[in-house]
Amino acid sequence: MKIIRFLFVAIATLLCSVSVNAENIEFADAKVKELCVANWDTNGDGELSKAEAAIVTTLDSVFTGNTDIVSFREFQYFTGITEINREYGITVVMISHDIQTAIKYASHILHLGNKQLFFGEVDEYLQSHIGREYVGGVQIV
Repeated sequence: MKIIRFLFVAIATLLCSVSVNAENIEFADAKVKELCVANWDTNGDGELSKAEAAIVTTLDSVFTGNTDIVSFREFQYFTGITEINREYGITVVMISHDIQTAIKYASHILHLGNKQLFFGEVDEYLQSHIGREYVGGVQIV
């Protein structure tokens, strides 16, 4: 009987830990994870769950000046930011070097170099010379 109880407790513990870990975001960029955990890890577990990301409504200046960041594909879990735009019409300005994320979530693109290279809707950007140059043959998901 003790062995069965032990196995039940062990299996239940394993299942609970798997389901909790499945909710955590796996960050591709270590710097992004560091910043996100430092700012929005509400339960103090050193990870950022999808639920914790979903309640964020602004990124403020958390990422300002961080030139080491390569990718922020995990932005998709920050649904509170996209919802305030869709539901309340509040403009969200996203500054990014990650063109894939920008064209996935934005309605308009302002592409800057030493001057304004493009401003318009995402579909127009994708058809423009500069859009084709930067996006190239990469499939947008």
